[in-house]
Amino acid sequence: MSLRYTRTMMNGEFLSCIWLSPSKIKSIHIAYKSSFAVSSADNQINEELHKLMAFGPTVFIVHMSPILASRLFVSAKKLGMMKKGYAWILTVNSMNMNHLHSTSSFEVMDSMQGVIGLKSYVPPSKELHNFTSRWRKKFLLETDMEVMELTPFCILAYDVGWVLAKAIERARPKEKLLVEILLRSKFKGLSGDFQFVNGKLVLNAFEIQNMIGKGERRVGFWTPEGKIARELSLSNTSGGT
Repeated sequence: MSLRYTRTMMNGEFLSCIWLSPSKIKSIHIAYKSSFAVSSADNQINEELHKLMAFGPTVFIVHMSPILASRLFVSAKKLGMMKKGYAWILTVNSMNMNHLHSTSSFEVMDSMQGVIGLKSYVPPSKELHNFTSRWRKKFLLETDMEVMELTPFCILAYDVGWVLAKAIERARPKEKLLVEILLRSKFKGLSGDFQFVNGKLVLNAFEIQNMIGKGERRVGFWTPEGKIARELSLSNTSGGT
């Protein structure tokens, strides 16, 4: 496998172009890496997409905010880049913040049909269901806005806040280093098993989502071992870093 990079990062928003040779499996090249500012005008997005069209059959890796991604896909569809010969994959960061299915217009959802994305897997539980129900009611009362679900980032942020508060309580009386307590923390949170291994947070599996109709449909899982599975067993929901 050979890799070719053209890299111009800006504000963490970028689009990678993977060129597939006729043999596809034997030769894969990262041919181009394009960046977009959050403030990019539609004509700037179109200009960059025109450059990418020259690569022919292409897989695009999209790593950007949902707001910018919405504009990108609308432009891509108008240019004919959502048809056969093109494939689009949203990164975990983009999907974990994604509310496109509940907040976007029909035009945006229609332009994203067939897009694949990876999302952090949050195993269902009674505790998560109860917390989500309470949060939705509280949010509706305070803002008069309804949110259908919490993103994985929101759920993980709650667990991080909880473990940090507990670590501070334990550190005060014994004057222990806070970081040492945090790295030894292990509990079952709303996001699943929460623990660190070799200083890194252990990750759960990832859901493989397909944008179809008015929302997302789960089509499989990417396990911590790097395998793709239709369903998950209890033994492979977590364990990677």
